[in-house]
Amino acid sequence: MNLQLQYVPLAHAAQTWPLVENEIARMLEFGPCDHTLDQMRMQVCTGNWSLLVFVDADEANKIVGALLVHFQHFPNDRVAFITAAAGKGFFNKNGYKQLTDYLKAEGATRIQSYTRPSMARLSRICGMTAVTTLMDAPL
Repeated sequence: MNLQLQYVPLAHAAQTWPLVENEIARMLEFGPCDHTLDQMRMQVCTGNWSLLVFVDADEANKIVGALLVHFQHFPNDRVAFITAAAGKGFFNKNGYKQLTDYLKAEGATRIQSYTRPSMARLSRICGMTAVTTLMDAPL
């Protein structure tokens, strides 16, 4: 598998969304999320979030993974916050390196995400560390 990360320009977000929608919907089955699938599509198609895809160059650029990224600005950092990661076979050291290279080129100085325990283990392999535990309760 020859994976390559590609940014999907806003002009192509609406036509690319159906190609990643099922994988993102499957990701939502693993636990609660702050956004519905329709809200995620709206965030991408209005340019609030970036859509990144991993394609397999050996398989005619078949999409094998998708990431939704929201850039946040803090006093000391521009944070690339991964709001969703879906697909298989792309979250490894090579995929992570391509992702961080792209995010650095976009001015990010940090990468963050909320993640379930199995994804946290993969994230640690790539060099990420747990910073905090989010506690949540409806009011």
